[in-house]
Amino acid sequence: LTQAPNNIRLDETRLSIGGQELSLSGQYGAARVAADLRAEAWALEPLMTALDLPEIAGQLDLVLALSATRQAVDLESSLSLTSVTMEAAQQAGLPVYDLTADIGWDGRRLSVNADGQDRDGQAPMRVELSLPLRAERREAAALSGATMPPRAELSGTITGTVDMGLANQIVEAAGHRLAGALLIDLALAGTVQDPGLSGAVTMNDATYRNLLHGVAFDDIDVRMAGSLDGLTVEQMRAVAVNGGTIEGQGSIRFGEDAPLDLQLAFDNAQMIQSDLADLILDGDLGVVGRLPEHEVSGELTITQAE
Repeated sequence: LTQAPNNIRLDETRLSIGGQELSLSGQYGAARVAADLRAEAWALEPLMTALDLPEIAGQLDLVLALSATRQAVDLESSLSLTSVTMEAAQQAGLPVYDLTADIGWDGRRLSVNADGQDRDGQAPMRVELSLPLRAERREAAALSGATMPPRAELSGTITGTVDMGLANQIVEAAGHRLAGALLIDLALAGTVQDPGLSGAVTMNDATYRNLLHGVAFDDIDVRMAGSLDGLTVEQMRAVAVNGGTIEGQGSIRFGEDAPLDLQLAFDNAQMIQSDLADLILDGDLGVVGRLPEHEVSGELTITQAE
């Protein structure tokens, strides 16, 4: 570490963190601010454990190079996650996942371009973001920080497919099991102070099982329109084991306690089929309130119960 008038320089330094090596160097001064950072072949599992995050296995590689002068800023970074998997994915027989991302910054806008897919070429994901990020300078530093101007424009898209089996690690303890895919097609627009999110999240031919209570639904089709406020369920349909159906629509809002307003229609739908009970329902039901505390109202007819 070398200090000179109006400049501090850090020569290449290697740190060992949990047996994994991080290399960094750079300088900080009135004429130039620079940084080079490299993390190669980092194992994800101990990193997730240290951060108290869900157990995810795989490898992380990160390279970042920043050079800022009084006239220009240039940041280039590449991130790759390879052979990523988790216990739920292994139990569901899903192949490992690979993700690469390129990040750039010119002192005015930050760009992110990321692509991912599993080793079988399935479950693709594409993220493209362009965010306003204005470099700040002061007398002692060519780069001292960054701000997001409130009226600057946002743009971006997120498209891809997510296997719902990944959620089973979280929900299986309560007897739930999911299968199928979520199709994501979202767009970011607006400004920093007034952002907008549009697009849809679609589920086709999914299945749901509750192994504890004997609940089973197939051919689940759901279309949800997305916004920053929440999700609007435009269409929902599921087929029970006896051929009856449940259809619905409504909304689920983001925020404290997740306000919801759902309307459900049961048409000869077998809700329970087990050695202990069989239950078939007809009628309409409304669910209004918040996830922790809501009201259920409507009229249902039990057409068969054993």
